[in-house]
Amino acid sequence: MKKLLLITLLSLTLALSLFADVNLPRSAVQTGVEDIKVGGAGAGNCSIIYYNLCSGWIWLYSGFAAGDEVGVIFDLVGDCGKLPGAIICNTQGFWYWRFTSPKRGFTVSYNLFEADSIGCKVGASLGSLANSDPVERWNLLPGLGCVSGNMAVISATFDAGTLPYLGTDDNESNAAGGPNCLGIGAGTGNSVYYGRPSRTQYCPPLYFSDGIGPVDFMMDASWYSITATEDASWGDVKSLFK
Repeated sequence: MKKLLLITLLSLTLALSLFADVNLPRSAVQTGVEDIKVGGAGAGNCSIIYYNLCSGWIWLYSGFAAGDEVGVIFDLVGDCGKLPGAIICNTQGFWYWRFTSPKRGFTVSYNLFEADSIGCKVGASLGSLANSDPVERWNLLPGLGCVSGNMAVISATFDAGTLPYLGTDDNESNAAGGPNCLGIGAGTGNSVYYGRPSRTQYCPPLYFSDGIGPVDFMMDASWYSITATEDASWGDVKSLFK
């Protein structure tokens, strides 16, 4: 009986952690931004965008501290058609920030990781862009590297905290957004919070949500797939996108 109770409690704890969300201050903002369409046409290319801006409203999250790490989990098989044995490379991306303060030390560091089936980071960073000083609204990111697994994470760490603010789509406004939003539901929990090394790190990560369900960061990423029969270095892949 005690063993059964322990198993039940462990299962409940895991379920709660899988569906826990981030509790941070946020505000709704009407904006004229449009989706950034990244990537090019041609075999092996794909762009992955999880957010939806049909209502013209977004959430802005604040209250981050130094070391806080957020990320977008990419399903490279389901959303990019990655084949068994293929290597897939991140070639560029865009990330949306508000209330930036250039040259004041409020930088962000980006990293690429492989991920497991529940969104935990696996292994060391496969590529990074350290201490990037964000500008207001869309920021172009260079390609960060390649992964061989089926899931990947592009994360952003607040080097100083406080600023900048993080933008997501707004399910609550989308639900009342009129004909442009018909059939649009909540996100799938791809935008997450990994915590910070000096306090708590989460695995599985926590997702961001509003009153309807998960919300998605305004972040886009382009990918290029190399099949098992191709022989290409990361330098060769980067040269395709100059």
